[in-house]
Amino acid sequence: MVKVLVIGLDAAEPSLIEEWQDQLPNIGRIMREGVYARMRSSDPPQSVPAWNCLCTGKNPGKIGVYDFFYRESSTYRIRVVNSTIVRTPNVWKILSTKGKRVVIIGVPTTFPPEEVNGIMVCGLPLPVTEGKPVSNYTYPSELSNEIDKIVEGYEYAVSFNIPENFVVSDLSWATSTLAHDKKEGGLSRAEEKQLLIAKHLLQSSDWDYFMVVFRELDRVGHFMWKYMDKSHPQFEDQPPLREAIKRVYIRMDEIIGELLRLVGNDTIVLLVSDHGFGPLHRRFYVNEFLQRIGMLRLKRSKSVQVRLAQKLRFGAPEIMQILLNLRLHWIVRLVPNRFRQMVRSIDQFEGNLRNIDWAKTKAYSYGEIGRVFLNVKGREPHGIVEPGGEYDRVRDFIVQSLGALTDPASGSRIVDRVFKREEIYSGEFTEEAPDLLFYMDGLRCIASTRLGYRSLFDNESLTNGTHRPYGIFMAYGNSIRKGASVNLGICDIVPTILHIMGIPIPDDMDGTPIVDILEPDSEMARRPVAYEKPVRGGEKVFQWSPEEERKLEEQLRGLGYLG
Repeated sequence: MVKVLVIGLDAAEPSLIEEWQDQLPNIGRIMREGVYARMRSSDPPQSVPAWNCLCTGKNPGKIGVYDFFYRESSTYRIRVVNSTIVRTPNVWKILSTKGKRVVIIGVPTTFPPEEVNGIMVCGLPLPVTEGKPVSNYTYPSELSNEIDKIVEGYEYAVSFNIPENFVVSDLSWATSTLAHDKKEGGLSRAEEKQLLIAKHLLQSSDWDYFMVVFRELDRVGHFMWKYMDKSHPQFEDQPPLREAIKRVYIRMDEIIGELLRLVGNDTIVLLVSDHGFGPLHRRFYVNEFLQRIGMLRLKRSKSVQVRLAQKLRFGAPEIMQILLNLRLHWIVRLVPNRFRQMVRSIDQFEGNLRNIDWAKTKAYSYGEIGRVFLNVKGREPHGIVEPGGEYDRVRDFIVQSLGALTDPASGSRIVDRVFKREEIYSGEFTEEAPDLLFYMDGLRCIASTRLGYRSLFDNESLTNGTHRPYGIFMAYGNSIRKGASVNLGICDIVPTILHIMGIPIPDDMDGTPIVDILEPDSEMARRPVAYEKPVRGGEKVFQWSPEEERKLEEQLRGLGYLG
């Protein structure tokens, strides 16, 4: 009976792997002896929704997840996603119902853990304090005790207490990979512990399908791209940091080798990334733009506060940067939380929800990349845009206004493409999608939802790398056709896995099985592709506590997901 091992490398960039493959012996062997292709990600190419598309075979309109954040129904409150927001069955649910044993480790949007026929260790977003989960993070729940013993305390993501040995230039507080006293590079302690868990469960558990996601390439890319990329406008030639990204790729290659040595010849290995990666130069303040074209209006009192911050250029990021430069960052811990929230609310959109004059607001933005929502009557609680003709006119006006934007440096048009939601999404949850999604300057410029800035564009000061629309796909093992040339998208992974494992494919999936990766004379290739009616998703509902949600927002901001 064939088994499938999926190794997820969040943000693995095809061009870097192709350039460095001689220094990545395990990845290089898979590329030579198996199948390698660039794989089109989701729209937008962001960890959420991309991993959900990869794990369900469907576009976000059938999943109900478009970003790390969503608007709570009947309110304007912005909430952090969790596993119960994923409203369609994923691959481990389908396999579990078919009696297959599964092990799932570190996949985003799996908290709270769901019941599976096997094991689940949850991934981002996961509420943590000092890197330690604050809630149950495994199924079955008692597994967490076993894991804590194996790794001497499970850790996830980053710590939010900035260490005393903080060095501004290398941002070691934001990604433990890059701690300034670490000479050799490699993975963070949290990722190394995840590797230990994966190796332990590969050997000790009974499984048919095993999936583990490592996120370190994403973290190092967000913070270290400018030290590697000489064409980056913020390039800094610092020898200790120049090869930080390459060192993580090399360590990930070693990990792949370690995992491959633990599986048998009956296992087909898939190596995938949710998206690629590239440089980030600037931010575009989309809500400021919407204010200027008359689509968003603040209440008068808040408008004065925001404009004062605009004049002084004195928002939360500037306050933090001043403290960091003066080595006074520890002061932040002494400030009561309600005052910290007050400072953040000066410019953060989610802190300004009650200060927006919704009776005069036609459009707004939250989340990342470039998303615009219309304030639609009957959909939003205080919507004013009438569905139909007015909706179309307002949306077209915003599209035209975006199209007229020019690069302040070159004077050329900066918006690459504006999508109307029906152009890229389909399904029962399309009504929850952004009304517009836009990309700028080849994603070297992405949107920020902050308010109160003098210009629409600003150099990005915290992160210097971000996502790209093509990730990687590799397949390796018996029955895999060496050197096959394939063209695939992120929704094709699950149908391919199900076909390989002899499981009928739900007929509502958007992806199709990529049978061209299989040896033509293999049983898998000869077997007809089977379809069946879809399995329904779970109906459970979960909400974060206010403290958990605050920590998750800090976590996502620290990882470079919020502007």
